[in-house]
Amino acid sequence: MLNSSLYGRYRIEFIERGEVVCEVKTNNIITNAGLVRMGEIERFARYCQLGSGSTPELATDTKLVTPYPNGVGSDYFEVTMGEDDGGKYAEGFKTFDFPEGRVVGLVTEIGVGWSPNVANALFSRALVRDSGGLPAAIQVQSSWAVRVHYYLRNYIPDEDVVSSFVLKEGLDISNTHSVTVRPAMTSKPTYFWGWYAGINQNRLFKAEVSQRGLSPENTRPSLDSSQTGESINLTIPSNGIPGVQSGNTSVLTVQVPAFMDIWQTGIKTITAQLGGCCYQFEFNPPIKKEYGKTLNLKIEYTWGRL
Repeated sequence: MLNSSLYGRYRIEFIERGEVVCEVKTNNIITNAGLVRMGEIERFARYCQLGSGSTPELATDTKLVTPYPNGVGSDYFEVTMGEDDGGKYAEGFKTFDFPEGRVVGLVTEIGVGWSPNVANALFSRALVRDSGGLPAAIQVQSSWAVRVHYYLRNYIPDEDVVSSFVLKEGLDISNTHSVTVRPAMTSKPTYFWGWYAGINQNRLFKAEVSQRGLSPENTRPSLDSSQTGESINLTIPSNGIPGVQSGNTSVLTVQVPAFMDIWQTGIKTITAQLGGCCYQFEFNPPIKKEYGKTLNLKIEYTWGRL
């Protein structure tokens, strides 16, 4: 199983005649519906709303309590990379603009989602809070514009994970294998694109089997179309292989077709590209696959709030 941790926050600017008269920073809670939505489709943060509700944020929230008319942002996140005490991360950010007069009155809550004013379409919600973390209210004037910046951080599991599994009878001379999972490309913004650039998290986009061991961290093995080399490129339909999603977990299948004969050396590694996220799986002992038999390996990927 692979795990990913998410963290989101808002920065709200209240603007009058081009000058920022007030700025608020507040952390959010990603809703249960939002976590599920991430695995279904990429546009989970298309709309932003401000509101005057004061109910504390809950994971079960489905919409703002008292919303004003929404603002619309760009389709995709812009991405930066970084590292802090929590480890390596990729952070996407979007900006939503509310022109003068669109929001007038008290602003106490904020949220983003995939459809305005619809229940169960809320990805994230937060109360406006002061520097001490206490709920606060901003009185927005009719001459003010509002600009909201939303940041969503994906902490990358950048350490090796070791597990084991058992293959079904008849495929391999050794049924029990250990597997070492190592992320690749963790230093590149493309790692973030699995969710945040219009790619369905629930699909597998490319995979490779190899007769060599793991490559160093932060590098990706080169793909080779020839079966005579060390790496063998798997054929995957252009639209990817759909996974099976349950809540915030997807199960995807890497399939090594029957015509491949990898019996002598066995498969030492499989590299799977999940959107832009790339992982390498090293097997010990190598998996010996003979001609005429299909090998299906299932990858379970889980994401959740930090």
